[in-house]
Parts: sequence; C-alpha cells; structure tokens
Amino acid sequence: MTLTPLLFYLQMYRQLLVTPNLMLALRALQLDNVSRTLWIDGLCINQHSCLEKSSQVPLMTDIYSKARKVVIWLGEEDYWTYGSIRVINRWADIYANALKTGARQSEILEKLKEWSTFDVEEQACFEAFARRAWFTRAWTFQELCLSQDIEISCGRYAVPWAVFGDACAAVVVAG
Repeated sequence: MTLTPLLFYLQMYRQLLVTPNLMLALRALQLDNVSRTLWIDGLCINQHSCLEKSSQVPLMTDIYSKARKVVIWLGEEDYWTYGSIRVINRWADIYANALKTGARQSEILEKLKEWSTFDVEEQACFEAFARRAWFTRAWTFQELCLSQDIEISCGRYAVPWAVFGDACAAVVVAG
C-alpha cells in the first residue's frame, strides 16, 4: 500500500509533506489558540537515512527524559476506542481503590467482577486497544523508561500511562 503524503500547514505560508497518520496525529495534538512545541521523530529525523537515524539515537535519552510530556500516538480511533478508554479507566479505578484498602489478589478479582461486568465485550475492547502496532515495537520501551509524564492518545481520546498500567495490572490479577 502506498501512502500519499498530505500537506500540513505549520504557519502561514509554511507547509510540510506528512503521512496520513502523522496528519491525524498533528490535528489531534493541536491546541486551540495555544502555541505548542512538538518533537516528532518522523519529522525531526530523516527516516530514510540510516546515517541520520544512527546519529540521532544517542540523543533520544535527553529528548525523552527532558520532555515535559510524552504523547504516544496509537493512531486513528476506531470502533473499539471509546469502549477501550472507558474499560481502561474503570478497571484502573477498581484496581487502585482495591489496593488502597489493602485487598488481596482474590479480593481484587472479586471487586473487578462486582464493580465491572468484566465480560467478553469489555475484554475485547481492552484487547483491541492493547493490540495496536505501537505496543509491538521494541524501541518504544525507551520512551516509557525515560519519560516522566506519558499520555496515550488514540484519535480524540487519551489516557495517562499510569492509568493504563493499573488496568493492565487488573488484567494480570484477574488471570
């Protein structure tokens, strides 16, 4: 499949060719009436030059560790996205509240069953979210390890990484 580059207007009279997925990300991350600085590896590093990529890799530690916020772009929202975000938030809340009360693993599982349907549809929503391509890329681990504040964005929806982590922990506890 060939991707047709699109024109993205940075400022008046400035334009840039970007992929359709990057266009979606730029539009989703754009703030109304507020200037924003973004570092996007797909723009800042020539992805077709091995020499440039290899010279930029050592800088990634500084970039990710000094970033105020790292946004993980999962792509355009789909049929599952809204349900996924709801399920992630619900499971994370249940898990975090159970931990606060000192609940054991079996009690956490009971709370998940009691406060959430934890049914096939919820599991399918969570699975659809967790199976996005970003989660299969080895180098993304660096983004997580070095970043202070991480948000996962999918279309117009977003969830903090810590919340996603609690939802994942709930899944592990549930077996």
